[in-house]
Amino acid sequence: NEIIKKGTCSMKKLLVFVLVFCLFPLVSCDPGSFWFDHDELTENVKSIELIEYNNDEAKNIFDDKDKVLPFDFDKIELIETLSDEKKEMFIDDISNQCFLLVWEHLDSPQGRCVRITYQNGDFDILCCNVQFSCQYDSTGAVKNVIGHTVGTELPNKYFITQC
Repeated sequence: NEIIKKGTCSMKKLLVFVLVFCLFPLVSCDPGSFWFDHDELTENVKSIELIEYNNDEAKNIFDDKDKVLPFDFDKIELIETLSDEKKEMFIDDISNQCFLLVWEHLDSPQGRCVRITYQNGDFDILCCNVQFSCQYDSTGAVKNVIGHTVGTELPNKYFITQC
């Protein structure tokens, strides 16, 4: 009986060890998520635009938010601005979209992007086709790196010009 009890205890310890060892990587690798606040957007968004950010020099970085470059206003070309009606619908949709705070992303925007500009001049850049989304202050300094792309489905739903 004593041998069986020791064997059962050892098996329980082994099982606990295996479970902890297997589950730890699953929960420790969660990059976290970012959600836009619907009420904040509704109250503070001045405009939502589709832009082209001409930037062939963007480099891929891994988990180093300090290497994200300031926004270069000379690199943008305005393509289209949403009407107030479409802006409200876009806000409804974007506030229901989860953005994973990814570790691997570009150091700056590239290509077609959605620019959400706030009343105070701060803005968000959400790239359509590359792994980059970021929040900037009115001077172009980085406030918060989201990292994840907005994709093409949402912008293509609202803008005439497709991503």
